[in-house]
Amino acid sequence: MKPPWIAYPDIAPGMGWRMGFGACYSDKFAAWFGNLKPQDQQSLMLSAPEPEGFKGYYQNIIDYWLRDDASDDS
Repeated sequence: MKPPWIAYPDIAPGMGWRMGFGACYSDKFAAWFGNLKPQDQQSLMLSAPEPEGFKGYYQNIIDYWLRDDASDDS
């Protein structure tokens, strides 16, 4: 799966990724990326670095998936 900025380069960082189609794709990518093995995450991060406006995107996903309660948001 491609990172959002590569899959949909016409959607600028910001609100386009927080609502509608952009949010759906970003959520799917986050779930997919969060379930990768750490070495596969690292490989993707090196091959598709975050552009300006997306800095911290990968780390936010990793931090979320590493939370003890990531699978239980109750």
